[in-house]
Amino acid sequence: MMTPRIRTSLRHRAAVALAVAALGAGLLAGCGDGAETDCSISDSQCTITFERDEEGSATVLGVNVELVSATDSEATVSVAGRETTLPVNDSREIAGFDVQLRSITADTVVVVVSR
Repeated sequence: MMTPRIRTSLRHRAAVALAVAALGAGLLAGCGDGAETDCSISDSQCTITFERDEEGSATVLGVNVELVSATDSEATVSVAGRETTLPVNDSREIAGFDVQLRSITADTVVVVVSR
């Protein structure tokens, strides 16, 4: 008995690869309230832009990140339930993640989370 061969076209394989990549990106970044996320699969890094006047949250890289408060020069964030206050352009390791406060403007607070 012969085993049947399954032939797939290049177009089909490309479509499957694109679907897998999209699914992987979805696992890295989740939607949140008062926040937008932008994640890089290859770098295991996500940029979260919080609305400054709201207590926003987002789930990225499998962890919940929340903006607790912000002044003109520093912000308090919670990563996996652990709070810390960061000055702009500073970074710390929190719950096994590198967390950087990239910027604070009148409207937004930008935080970068990476593994």
